[in-house]
Amino acid sequence: MILAEACLSEFIQAHFKTDVCEITVIVFIHTHSRNGN
Repeated sequence: MILAEACLSEFIQAHFKTDVCEITVIVFIHTHSRNGN
């Protein structure tokens, strides 16, 4: 997760040419063949 956040931060800073953005990440864990109970 730390590496993903670092990559996204670098990409956003390069694309928008600012470091004022803050990244929020929501993660969903998907399990195959289980109903989630």
